[in-house]
Amino acid sequence: MDFERITAPVIDVGTEENVENEVLKQIADHVISPVLVSFIWWVLTNAIKNGRKRLYFLARDGYIMYKVAMQFCDRFDLGIKCRYLHGSRFAWRNAVYHLIGEEKYKYIFSGGYQLTPRIILKRVKAGREQRHRIYNDINQDIHIESDRYDLSNENQVLNSKSMKIFAERLKKSRIFSEYLDYTSSNQFRDTSLYLNQEGVFDGNDVVLVDSGWTGSVQRTLRQIAEYNDKSLNITGYYFGLYAHPDDFRDGRYEAWYFNPKSPISIMTSFNNNVFECMCSSPFNMTIGYEFTEDLGKYSPVYNRSNDNNSDKTKQLNYYIETYTYDFLNNRDINFEDYNGIYLEKSRAVLQRFMINPTKNEAEAFGQFKFCDDASDSYENNLACLVDKKYLKNYIIVNRLLYKVSKKKYNKAATANLFWLHGSLALSEIKNQKRYRFNYKLWEWLRLFIKKYRIT
Repeated sequence: MDFERITAPVIDVGTEENVENEVLKQIADHVISPVLVSFIWWVLTNAIKNGRKRLYFLARDGYIMYKVAMQFCDRFDLGIKCRYLHGSRFAWRNAVYHLIGEEKYKYIFSGGYQLTPRIILKRVKAGREQRHRIYNDINQDIHIESDRYDLSNENQVLNSKSMKIFAERLKKSRIFSEYLDYTSSNQFRDTSLYLNQEGVFDGNDVVLVDSGWTGSVQRTLRQIAEYNDKSLNITGYYFGLYAHPDDFRDGRYEAWYFNPKSPISIMTSFNNNVFECMCSSPFNMTIGYEFTEDLGKYSPVYNRSNDNNSDKTKQLNYYIETYTYDFLNNRDINFEDYNGIYLEKSRAVLQRFMINPTKNEAEAFGQFKFCDDASDSYENNLACLVDKKYLKNYIIVNRLLYKVSKKKYNKAATANLFWLHGSLALSEIKNQKRYRFNYKLWEWLRLFIKKYRIT
């Protein structure tokens, strides 16, 4: 693979929309498609090497990976059955909360850009009425009005201190515990029936393909199987892994782009928010499952929020699938031709795009909507216009002073910066190298501390 643009019909660039479409196509042809084709080629090569005959591509990042893999399997008659599995961290975690004891709190109270009481409770599927009942319960012994929670102030951002207080109150709440046990047990039943229907419990060996990051979804699947008295030998093929659970029962974790032992410099030059938008799916997030009478089977239940990425996603997926078809059918290649140079080239093009995008690239790709929270409760542009007051919190001295002094940190100012380098490319900010350097240094320190478990 030469990572050059494949010849395709020329788009008439005459309007702003057409300009954006052409730039998106350039991004797809130069960056996304070659990288995804290389990754899936690696996945399928390893699957054949290890005698794997069935691969489950996990929603939602796995959708376009699945489409690329299907073209590989058809072109080379690989004898591998690829299946797309609807699910999410949100859906599967909610299915085991009543079974995993204290571990559930690690997920329910995990960090995020916009932590509010409402978002924390949305992570456990609590609607407006349920949240109202829970607030009333945790407020019973609280007499200071400012310390009480209700529907009128549930969107206030929690700092680390107030987050800890809120978490402790929820843990002690009988209403919260009963609600969680009830909804989780129902979710467990429906999730188990869906997975069984899709053949996940048919045998011992299960192979997953997904973007990755922490490996928690694989662990949750193992827990669901275990509580169904099923023993699964799970292998996960992932694009990248910052870390993964240490429990040997969770199975094997294989990563392509980076893994926990990779040089930190590779991780600091990567943005998983951007990559997830590259793998956008036409489906909304799966929040559960229900039996559909018309189809006679269990089907996914999707988040009812509007999918503001729908048109751009369809366009991007079309470009990627077209590139894949042209590459596989209009070039003289053999399946056995895969080699490690594709990984090196993938890192080069991704690092250039993620760390140093052009303004046109940032404008076209930064319009993708993104949410970093498992609840999918909000979304913001991947990149946005910023000024110096938004960027001062990225200066490492300011961050360290905050850590030492415990003064209020303007978290809201950085809440929208899912892609700092894209936002910088959009903005008329002088001395951008300063902010890029501080961001990379902070990420390096954060990952170094996490990697070597320095506390």
